[in-house]
Amino acid sequence: MVNTTGWDRTGVVELELETDRMYFSEAPLAEVIARMHEKKLPEYRVLDKDGREIPAVVTEIANHFNYDLPKDKFRQPYIAKRVKITMEAAGVPAFGWDTYVLAEAEDNACRAVIHVKHTMMLPDAADKTLAGEIEDLVEFKYRKASRGSHLVPFEIVTEYTLEKNGKGLKVKKRMKSC
Repeated sequence: MVNTTGWDRTGVVELELETDRMYFSEAPLAEVIARMHEKKLPEYRVLDKDGREIPAVVTEIANHFNYDLPKDKFRQPYIAKRVKITMEAAGVPAFGWDTYVLAEAEDNACRAVIHVKHTMMLPDAADKTLAGEIEDLVEFKYRKASRGSHLVPFEIVTEYTLEKNGKGLKVKKRMKSC
């Protein structure tokens, strides 16, 4: 929450956040829409920067069409799951900000888990030049092959787990081509 005034502020705020998205390039349009309608969101809670739970109302709202505008290609349309958050932002400093986290409600006093998902569009192969260069045993630094033009989604999901009496942060990473 950003406070652009010259005094500390407290007030009720409402905001909408995307919690998940699926690009049109991942499947036929009808399937993208069907999958997003079927996807169930977990229960959420809002935490302040110190990890304390803030009273908030988190409600699921209608799926939303939007698109990314990459610099190197045409827009990338997607359908997103969204939630509306209504909460009080208390004591946000003048010309400053306060940080809040939307977390899944399975966290408890013994363990907290956060999932971070990154989706990138990557080429599915190199161009046809690479096969010939491999066959001719062209040394890597002299190859002229480039990336293929067909892009596919690639997902990296990182799970961070912090346990009350644990000896450190546990990190699990999962990568998959969508």
